[in-house]
Order: sequence, then C-alpha cells, then structure tokens
Amino acid sequence: MKRFFLLIGLALLAQLSFAQIAVEKFYLAENDLTAVNPATEQFDQNGERCALIKIETSQKGFAFDVGTLGITKVEQDHVGEVWVYVPQRVRRITVQHQQIGILRDYYFPINIESSRTYIMKLITGTVTTTVEEAVTAQYVVFNVTPKDAIVTFNEKVLALTDGTASAYMKFGKYDYRVESKLYHSEAGFVEVNNPDRKHVVTVNLKPAFGYLKVNNGGTLQDASVYVDDELMGNTPLTTNALASGTHRIKVVRNMYVPFEDNITISDGQTTVFSGVLKPDFCDVTLKVDADADIYVNGEKQGTRSWTGRLSTGTYQFECRMASHRSTKQTVDITNDQPSKTITLTPPTPIYGTIDINSSPAMADVYVDGQVMDQTPTILK
Repeated sequence: MKRFFLLIGLALLAQLSFAQIAVEKFYLAENDLTAVNPATEQFDQNGERCALIKIETSQKGFAFDVGTLGITKVEQDHVGEVWVYVPQRVRRITVQHQQIGILRDYYFPINIESSRTYIMKLITGTVTTTVEEAVTAQYVVFNVTPKDAIVTFNEKVLALTDGTASAYMKFGKYDYRVESKLYHSEAGFVEVNNPDRKHVVTVNLKPAFGYLKVNNGGTLQDASVYVDDELMGNTPLTTNALASGTHRIKVVRNMYVPFEDNITISDGQTTVFSGVLKPDFCDVTLKVDADADIYVNGEKQGTRSWTGRLSTGTYQFECRMASHRSTKQTVDITNDQPSKTITLTPPTPIYGTIDINSSPAMADVYVDGQVMDQTPTILK
C-alpha cells in the first residue's frame, strides 16, 4: 500500500509573504495573435471573439471566476501556461487552487478587449508530491496469567516481564500458545491488520491443580502426611498446589497403623481428608512382686509396677534389684486388645560362702542380728 501526502512549500516575495497566490505582472501582449488565430480563437455566448488571458505558472489544477460574464473556456494542458478565454470588458478575476490557496478579486489594471491576448504572471507556492511508505505492521501485546508462563508466538518464545510480552509483526495471521506448569495450555490465532493501535491478547490460564487439606482432629493429630512419597508436613495441613489427577497419600503417626490410599485432586478444588487411623498400640501394665526396678528395652520405667502405652512389636522387660540376679522376659505386644497386665518374675538373690575365724575361738557369729554359729565356721 502507498499513501500520498501533498506537502506545500511556499516561495513568495518578501512584500507578498502573507499571500499564497500573487500577480507579479499583467500586461497586453501586443504581438500575440493567439486570440484571433482560427485554430485557437474562441467565441463567447454572444458570438463575439473572446479575449485570451495566458496565465504563466508551473502549477496545474487552478479554477477561475470572472463574475457574471462567465468564463468561456479554460485550457490547462499548455506547457507553463493556463489559457483562460473570457468575454470582453471583464474587470476582475479570482484564482483558486486546492493546495496553494486563493487570489480573490484581482482587478485588471487595463481594459480587457475582444480578440486581444494578455499575459498574467503568477507567483505561487510549490506543490510537491512525495511518496511515503505505508505502515503495514502492528504491535501485538500479550498479558498473561500466571506471570511466569511461556508464550510461543509465531514459533518464537517471547520474553515475559511481569506477565507482559510484545512483538512487532507485519500484517498477517499468526498462531500463539501459552503454557505453564500446573495450568491448562491455551492456543489461538492473532490477526494483525491495524497499524493505528496495538493488538492486545489477554490470556488467563485455567488451573490444572488443586489442594489437599488434612485436619488435626481425632487420630490425625500431629500426623505426618506424604503425597507420592514426598513429605508435605504435619497436621493440620493444607498442601501447596498439586497437579490435578490421582495421587498416593500416606498418613503416618506414632502408635497408629499408617494409612495409604489414592486421592483425586480436581481443578481449583481443595480435597479434604478426614480419615481415622487404626490404633497400633496396647496399654500395658507391668508388675513384679519385689522392690525391683522395671526396665523396658533397657530404659528404667518404674519400681514394682509401671503402666504405659507401647506400640506393637517385640519388647524386652527386665527386673533389677541389688544383690539379686536380674530377670528378663521377651514379650510380643499386639493390638488385638486395648490393655494388658503382665506379671514379671522377680530377681533372684545372689548366694555366696563366708569363712569366719576369730581369736579367741568360739565367738558368736551374728548375721543381720541373728546368731548363726560360733567361730571358726563357714556360712553359706
């Protein structure tokens, strides 16, 4: 496409700088016979031979007016001149041009007579025609959400700044695609055809993710939550965005059987898990008929008796007492009953032999305040 613009340059005399069209001189051409030459003469509506005004100018496209007498003919195809045939006795002329301007009511300084030729030299501006290349391109601007999405436009990836990208494109039809992790991709076409304003494409990707919420009530208190074998955190918990679809959830809490199952995450929705964990423990009471200390897996828990919660598994219970041999028992704890009482075997005394002698002999030997024998003696 091409657009043409007319630019007007004015070159006027200093004293006439306020006018766009002016007359430099007007006079009778005494020896010019154009007005009476049979090949070029013209007659007005009364049958009288016209006067001819030769207007010297390098421009074309003028219009003329001489009042009520009217103009008989205008010829604009002469080199450097415009021929205007008028009736005799016209007194004035108006010269008009679409780009240059207008000279209104120029009064002739001499009488206009039939069959005579006159010269009118004009001073005008210059009409210059320039060719300017038309704008055949347009800015295309993308506003996208999320702001870190990838925009592919005409098979090229555009650089995003705070969710906005632009490209200057020639007229035509172009395809685009916007995609981002955890969102549904969107594709389409852009028609570029308006150079006067930018084409704005707004794309808000729809989420392809949801959330998982695990409450903190009941058996779920302070439980650890795993999704697809990745630790999400402890309850109460709402996860970060999870891709829509099926996921494997595992809920783990000490003293409870781990829970595993499949969950479905939907676009833009929060899935709430509120299951109940199965107990994996037993409330155990340990007793011993002695002043012995009770140990569970090597850790002291009490003396004579102890009650506590143990998760299922194999344990070693031990009773310890000074001057006694400790007793140990290995017991399997199950969750088939909520509570259990276990009586432990008390420690057994450690016996030895003592050889007692004295001088003089035959002294009484007491052990814990009781006479056992007289020296010399051996006591067990």
